[in-house]
Amino acid sequence: MLLFLLLPVAMAFPWDPTVKTTTGIVEGFKDLNGVQIYHSIPFAQPPVGRLRFRPPNYPATSWKGIKSVKGQPSICPQLKVTDLFHMGKEDCLHLHVYVPKNNNQSTELPVFYWIFGGGYSVGDAFQEGFYAGANLATATNSIVVAVNYRVGPFGFLSHGALQREDNDGSTGNMGVRDQQAGLYWVRDNIAAFGGDPNRVTIFGESAGGFSVCWHLVNKYSKPLFHAAIVESGSCDAKEFFRPVADQNEFGDVYASSIGCNATALNHNDTLVLECLRNLKTTDVMNGLLNWFNPNWPQKSNSGSSGEDNTPGHPSIEKYKRVLHTFDGGDATGASSPWNEIFGAGLPGLAPVMPWGPVVDGTSVGTLDMPLTLLTAGQGNYVPTIWGSNKNEGSIFVPLVALVVKGGSYPLNEQSLNLTLLHFYPNAMVNDVLNLYPLGDYENSQDRRAAAILRDCFFSCAMRRGARAMNQHGAKAWLYHFEFPLENPVYSVLGDFHASELGFVFDTWVNPLSGNSKRMSRTFQNYWGNLATVGDVNGVDGKGEQEGFVFWPHHNVTGDYNLVLDVPASPQQHLYSDKCVFWDAHL
Repeated sequence: MLLFLLLPVAMAFPWDPTVKTTTGIVEGFKDLNGVQIYHSIPFAQPPVGRLRFRPPNYPATSWKGIKSVKGQPSICPQLKVTDLFHMGKEDCLHLHVYVPKNNNQSTELPVFYWIFGGGYSVGDAFQEGFYAGANLATATNSIVVAVNYRVGPFGFLSHGALQREDNDGSTGNMGVRDQQAGLYWVRDNIAAFGGDPNRVTIFGESAGGFSVCWHLVNKYSKPLFHAAIVESGSCDAKEFFRPVADQNEFGDVYASSIGCNATALNHNDTLVLECLRNLKTTDVMNGLLNWFNPNWPQKSNSGSSGEDNTPGHPSIEKYKRVLHTFDGGDATGASSPWNEIFGAGLPGLAPVMPWGPVVDGTSVGTLDMPLTLLTAGQGNYVPTIWGSNKNEGSIFVPLVALVVKGGSYPLNEQSLNLTLLHFYPNAMVNDVLNLYPLGDYENSQDRRAAAILRDCFFSCAMRRGARAMNQHGAKAWLYHFEFPLENPVYSVLGDFHASELGFVFDTWVNPLSGNSKRMSRTFQNYWGNLATVGDVNGVDGKGEQEGFVFWPHHNVTGDYNLVLDVPASPQQHLYSDKCVFWDAHL
């Protein structure tokens, strides 16, 4: 009898797996915890054929009937080892939506918009389930949207022919404009899923954090979000926000290396672009094995597919001269080959991470270095969280052998000096070494280098970003992640770059550890408060609900940050002496 009485109620409120978007109806599914999941919803037209290397064409083409979005999430082209072993396809401009259980849509929910990291070379919005939007949606009672964007040359190839073709004169910013197109989709569609388009928090880590900086100063992104979180990013990394002249020159070299030599094509833009758009996907991709090629980005074996065999290409010849005239004895002189490399436009993190937004001077692309614009009052001054990890630089030190000519791993004194010369002017090197005495790092050059990378690229960059926001009236909160990870990796890498993400998304929390679970709840509490009410400390502004400590906002006077550990604790003057140095020299 009880079941009979309840049956009409159940029938009155069935869950409808379909949602009507502006381009068509999608059908999702529920996971075991009742979270509604919609994988790989198209938000722009496939960037293939004539749309390759162009800004995203929003919105996606409409479809008839019901589109199933239950399958394996798509990824963009990346991680090419050989033509037969690579990941992704170019038809990848899709996003994923996670709606928490029991959302009856009587109240619109806040929205998280996730932008993945990976040095603009690798990554996707799902990452084999590591970015578990369902977990974050449940913990924060928010809708989570995770966006794919083009990486590598597909998202960031900068070239004079592309710039001249573009109506706005923009080039090399396709990937971040993909993210922006996803935000347009959120604006136009999230209410259909029960979300509030006026409470959107963008958040990203590493390259995703750099991307948040880009959106903070882009006028077209400005009305699309209302809070932001930058995890281990930078708003002023010259290695990722590249001058257009340099990156166009590099783009010319890269295009030549994959078979589209502008010189051989008589600098005819139509022919160059036709060549680039007719290449196979695998020919465009930056192959991993080619990272070990001293002639990068050229192919290492003569006659291989896509190799530039045309003599006299000016940029190729310049790169050859630079790469083959290195002399360790000349590394500190005015004629150091590194001076010519940067003059030639070779990206500082090539070949591993040579891509990123291009400062092309346009409002649709990158108008200027984001920190410059934030400081000048030309940003979107919304509540923001900024932060870094204690051992941020540890995973990057082994890359020295690939990125720095003459570098090695493990580092010794010479390879550390070469690394510093690779990134900083000669006059700075001794000052940096004096600021980071070897004895402070257990006489380990690796740990010494990791600390330098942490402070220069991340911790002090995060402080600069928080202060720029606060300077213009926006509340900004600074954190430092220092939780001792409960896995074997911690003994080698410590709290390494991106290690906090397992707690944000609750994906590698130790189920037997109370501390591990509490660390995840701490992240999700503060992140959720920001998305819900625009303040990390919640509605009452005290931050003491459920035992969470009050997190003071950051400014020059207080210089507060929160140590994210168990328990969390406020702190002042994090790496203050180091940051004063980097702020002055960068």
